[in-house]
Amino acid sequence: MVTREEHLARCKQGAIARLDAGDVTGAIASMISDLRKSEDPLYDATALRELLVEALVHRTTPDEVRSWINSFN
Repeated sequence: MVTREEHLARCKQGAIARLDAGDVTGAIASMISDLRKSEDPLYDATALRELLVEALVHRTTPDEVRSWINSFN
């Protein structure tokens, strides 16, 4: 079984890879999607929707998105 920390690290890696490829919106979507992919999701559905909306509205530059991704713990 994958630990919470391992799962979160994989989520961040996938999102950062998209961001490094120039896909800001895809990085946000990847992070939210991957957070849901677990037998024991890291966040509930309501929290994920709120995080998604907040990120899409308030995180527009690569640096802002990278900071948002790295803020998950």
